[in-house]
Formats: sequence, structure tokens, C-alpha cells
Amino acid sequence: MTLIFLGGLTRSQLSSWVERIKEGTILSVLASLLARLHNVLRDEPSLELNGEYVALWPAVLSNANSYHLRAVAEMLWQLLSQALDIYPINIGYLKLMGDLNFVMNHYAIAMKYYLEAAIVASDFFGQPIPRTVIDDSIFRRMIKCCTQLQCHTQDPLSFSLLAAVLCQFLEEVDYVTAFKSLGERGGSTADAADAHLASCVWDITLLEFLVHLHAKRGEIQRKQQAIKVIGLLELNSNNNEEIQREAANIRKARFLRAISRQYVM
Repeated sequence: MTLIFLGGLTRSQLSSWVERIKEGTILSVLASLLARLHNVLRDEPSLELNGEYVALWPAVLSNANSYHLRAVAEMLWQLLSQALDIYPINIGYLKLMGDLNFVMNHYAIAMKYYLEAAIVASDFFGQPIPRTVIDDSIFRRMIKCCTQLQCHTQDPLSFSLLAAVLCQFLEEVDYVTAFKSLGERGGSTADAADAHLASCVWDITLLEFLVHLHAKRGEIQRKQQAIKVIGLLELNSNNNEEIQREAANIRKARFLRAISRQYVM
């Protein structure tokens, strides 16, 4: 079966044409067109691809049956791969590639691209990540990546820890998901990463939950570690916002550098 794409071109013809495009704006506009087409064909708001110029294109297709979702995704993947070969630190391309892999259930690869975008935006976490670059929608997708990887790996514990810590990055901490992720860990099988969890937590409610959880499981050493972190001066809830924000930023950078070494390096 020969699939007809834009302008009456076959997939092979369009692919050959795309390979000749090098200019950044043209690549971005074409990527946005394919992203919008993918969104319309899939028609699942929770799995939309986001990017520059996407909103410029119509949100309705009169001939949706003429397009094949998988073929559109593969063409977009080819385009983004080519774009990133030319512009490897373009944040828009990195985020869109992350989104594409996320909706295709390639969760580890999605994490890689989201983290690469964050690395570029923050100079390897030397400064806070701008919310205009990595917002709650991307952090929620990163959390979902971790929870999904947790269900499909022989070593789920580290992913549950990652999900729990990432819940703090949201504007409003997702305690339900964080508590669930931490609660699913087995006390006797917790891996070495667990020993460093408290050093990446700045939310007092989450730390108090850790104290309760460790006490319930008889994990005295880990309980004492969490209590020690709660007592740190920089995490005192009476501190002004600037001190609290700096304490959070230090722990965010520490955590993101650690998981970047796992997914990106």
C-alpha cells in the first residue's frame, strides 16, 4: 500500500525531500505541521505533541482517514533526528523528540530527551531551569516515564524513587503519586540509591512521610537519616522564601545531575 502524504507526495518522496532541508525555521515549521497532524489523528489530549508553531495549524481534518498515524510519527521522527543532527542543542527539537517518544511508549528515551533539554536550558543545572522551558506538563511526563519503567523492569525500585523525587518539581507537589511510589518499595530490597534519597528531598511533608514509612518498616537508620535532614537549617519552614528556594534549587540540581548520568551520559 502506497501512503500519500502532504501535497500528494508518497512517503518515500516526502522523505527524500525532507532530507534536503537544513534551514532551522523550515525544519521547525514542518515539525509543527507533523506534530499537529499526529495530534489530530490520535485525538488524545493527554498524549499531545507540543512545540513551537503547532498552534498555527488547524485542529480539525476533513479527510483524517487519508493519513496513517504510524507513518506520520515515523516521518516526524526522521525529521527531528535530522534536525538534531544539525542543531543538537535546540531545546524545542529536544522537547518534541521527548514528547514523540513518550506517546510511543519509549519512556527511557523520552527521559533522555527531556533531560537533554533541561541540561541545555540550565547550563547542566548550574542555574534553575526556566519554567517557560520545562513546565509541569513535562515534569508530569517524566514522572509517568518513571512509573511506567517501574512496572516493566527487573529493578523497579530506583524508578519509584525517581518518580517520588520528581513529584516535588511540580508547582503543587503531587503527594498522592509520591507516597504511592515510596510505599511500593520493599523495605528489605531497597537498593543503594535509597540511602541518598533524603539528600534530594526538600519538601517537609515528603520527609515526614519518609520518617513514618521507615519507622513502620523498622528501618531505624533510614528513619534517623530522614529526621536529620528535616532538622537542617536551610529546610526550616520559617526561613524566608529566598532561602527555601535556594535549598530546593541545590537539591534539584543534585538530583537532576545524578539521573542525567543514568539516562544521558
